[in-house]
Amino acid sequence: MRRMRRTGCGLAVSAGLALSLLVVPGVGGAMQVVGLRGDTPFQETSQDATQDATTGPTPQAEYLGTVDITASDATRSGIYAHVPVGGISGIDCTADGTDPRCIAISDDPGQRGPVRAYDLDPETGEVGEPIVLTDDRGVPYRPGAVDPESIRFTSANTDTSEDAGLVWTAEGTPGVTVADRHGRATATLPVAAGIRRNQGLEGLAVTDTGTGTADEQRIITATEAAPAGHGHPVITVYEGDQDVASYNWPGNGISEILADPTDGNRLLVLERGYTPGAGNSVMIWRTTLPGTGGAGTGVLIRERVADLGALIGHSDVGNTEAMAWAPGRQPGATGELLIATDDNFSDGQRGVLHRVRVR
Repeated sequence: MRRMRRTGCGLAVSAGLALSLLVVPGVGGAMQVVGLRGDTPFQETSQDATQDATTGPTPQAEYLGTVDITASDATRSGIYAHVPVGGISGIDCTADGTDPRCIAISDDPGQRGPVRAYDLDPETGEVGEPIVLTDDRGVPYRPGAVDPESIRFTSANTDTSEDAGLVWTAEGTPGVTVADRHGRATATLPVAAGIRRNQGLEGLAVTDTGTGTADEQRIITATEAAPAGHGHPVITVYEGDQDVASYNWPGNGISEILADPTDGNRLLVLERGYTPGAGNSVMIWRTTLPGTGGAGTGVLIRERVADLGALIGHSDVGNTEAMAWAPGRQPGATGELLIATDDNFSDGQRGVLHRVRVR
């Protein structure tokens, strides 16, 4: 068992909040390692564990529209007017449908402006002034120190933005940082060995442990590609201060994972690939983790939810990086999704926010 390292500001999450992952450069401290488990196929169902559950009815999905991700007028004229809006690689929203808060994180490692997140208007796609992410001393990260990827509020079912802190992952040097709602780091967490540079911690979910205690949280992380020594991308579950299970994902590269707010063992997985001449292949799958009773290892079963390339258009779906429940989400793994694309700060690509209903 590895213990979380606390920063000078203390840990701004409850004792039960288990953030899997890492030590981020710029915060300080030595990297700790949590070992991942092996590739033994998981056989808790009569269906072959490496086979997709594509027989029978496929859950339906409906495309609702797309808006461009843009800077608000206030941002364009403020002190960060020179900082480009782009590179959106993670988004999340609080559950409150009347006064929601949505947040987006940029994967700019500090080369075009500060390492940053933004408040995001889910209806218009406009972002506000940057929320500068800092270490525990309140000092902005130096350029290249971190490469942000995914972001979540630290309470999966938070109803108001006032109660929600942040947790975000980084690749390059993989890491996970817990922060207050203003972006100041309060803790970093140990990261597993073998994660490949720039193919690391793409997916992040925060959910209740199912114990009925509101302040206990579970962190679930996903690698984009297979870590060294593995044949598949790995999804790892953390509770308290230990990793309790890890599972192998039987598909292409993972861009994001998203927890069912009422069942922490159910996940949506955003999976992305690219074929020259054909464009982007983007799928949403549903999977159920077998549980965390100590035998959590193996290859997961997946069920297709949506082919976003077919739904939106292979040339229009874009470089999908982020997925969140829209504010006012319905109970269960149904409702409206926000799916964001990363424009890579390129004039030839668009940063957009797709809205899709799944049921």
